[in-house]
Amino acid sequence: MDPCGKFVAVGSKIYEVNESLNDYGTLCIDCRSHTVHPIVGIPKLVEYDSVAEIIDGKIYLINSEGAMVLDTETQKWDPATKKPDVELRHMWNDSVVMEDNIYMRDDDNSFVYEPKESKWELDEMVNSEEWWDACVVDNVLYYYRNNELKAYDPRQRCWRVVKGVEELLSKTAGSWGSRTVSYGEKLAVFFHKTNGRKRTSEIWCAEIALETRQEGEVWGKVQWCDHVVFNDGGGRLCVVGKCLAVCV
Repeated sequence: MDPCGKFVAVGSKIYEVNESLNDYGTLCIDCRSHTVHPIVGIPKLVEYDSVAEIIDGKIYLINSEGAMVLDTETQKWDPATKKPDVELRHMWNDSVVMEDNIYMRDDDNSFVYEPKESKWELDEMVNSEEWWDACVVDNVLYYYRNNELKAYDPRQRCWRVVKGVEELLSKTAGSWGSRTVSYGEKLAVFFHKTNGRKRTSEIWCAEIALETRQEGEVWGKVQWCDHVVFNDGGGRLCVVGKCLAVCV
């Protein structure tokens, strides 16, 4: 996977935005028909530090120079908005959408972009956690780090540790590179495990059902957990670069 490529899922399609795609810059991959077609008109904001998200059928490509918008119906790009009045740097493709706002994180801070107002803000509450490789299920942000699954609800403006998933601790012991992805109304957590002596590596996946109880407590139930990719040491380590869920 090209590290400069930005990928978003829209229904049964995956869009890749990448300056290295020569005359096009954007590809639409149809997962039902297994076809690919290019979109003419290359955005000039594609950088390694860009993030891409989808809201109401529009793809927002954002970095320190502003935001460009691709309408997936007309397949045309709109010009960039004004430059952010906050300093964005090294976002590493960490972003999510909650309540039609784009939350993104750089090396130091978390920011919110409101597309309707073209407004940028520093969010101190979200910024209180160093969230990475996160996803959103039912307008709640989830990320997994250090054997803890945490959730942020923008309506209650607080972080919580998801309870009921303690059985994952034994599975994730010694793992690295965890990523979360929304899977319908469920959550999937991917993580890597390696065996240095045997030089093998595996990618594991845990499928978690979620429930919000009284006083906003979030509970999870692990419904399935197993390795999904195995490398016997004959090549490079397996690495999850980007997680996307499509409807096929």
